[in-house]
Amino acid sequence: MSATSPSSRPGDTGGHGRTAIQDPVVDKIVAHVERVGAHGVPAEVRSAAKSLIADTLAVGVAGRSTPWRGEILDMLARIGGAGEATVFGSGERLPLVHASMLNAYQIHGQEFDCVHDAAVVHPMAAVLPVLLGWAEREGGVSGALLLRAIVLAVDVAATLGLCSRAPMRFFRPANAGGFGATIGLAMLAGLDADRLRDAMGIYYGQCAGTMQAHSEGAPQLANANGICGPQSSSRGATCRDLAPPLEGISAISRCLTVRPIRCPLRISAHLGASLKSATNRFPVGARRMGASMLCSA
Repeated sequence: MSATSPSSRPGDTGGHGRTAIQDPVVDKIVAHVERVGAHGVPAEVRSAAKSLIADTLAVGVAGRSTPWRGEILDMLARIGGAGEATVFGSGERLPLVHASMLNAYQIHGQEFDCVHDAAVVHPMAAVLPVLLGWAEREGGVSGALLLRAIVLAVDVAATLGLCSRAPMRFFRPANAGGFGATIGLAMLAGLDADRLRDAMGIYYGQCAGTMQAHSEGAPQLANANGICGPQSSSRGATCRDLAPPLEGISAISRCLTVRPIRCPLRISAHLGASLKSATNRFPVGARRMGASMLCSA
């Protein structure tokens, strides 16, 4: 992915005569995706990621006993569609969007999934079902690429949460988690810089997250909507005529909190910070991350 392609520079135009998104935060994320794609992640981050992936899968399998899980599975099965991805623990095959929704519900439904305390984000619930399902559907995705995409997705989701400095107006785990899923899928799909920008904009137009979701498990919606951005942009859909998704007048930086956040400055401080520790505490029944799986810049 090239973050410096001509059509992605401020003021230039992308395909079809459209003006490329001009958003300083999007630019930083695109550049970070390019760095991680080129250089990978440190060994200690890969080790921490594997531990959290295993933990999340175990929690997802245990989530078969989550209340209303059977009813949700029945609803999704009745909708129908091609069997593209596997439901954790019971083996049904559903369309990618539906399997991702149900698997995220199973991960988060009992509140034993990992959470980044400072960011107020449950990143793995939103990210892991989507990326695993995508890899299953597409085939040919290496373990190294999948791991890198998961780490990158968690990094972006946690960073967006860390940028906030005020009480939530919209449900941050859903908003930030969906952006993380979008970024991870973009890496798996091999999107270039312009298509990544489009994917983020398309996702933001659909992302879930009123505070009502705080009691309803919104990560299942966030990750499903996150699939639409990369799939749409990879097929040529654009959002270059729309407002910037992270720093525009209606952007997430204005919706996450009561007062606008200084997102460009704070994202520079947090994006790609090295992992220092990951703790396995259970103070309120949820496994918590002392620091997210963040990549070296």
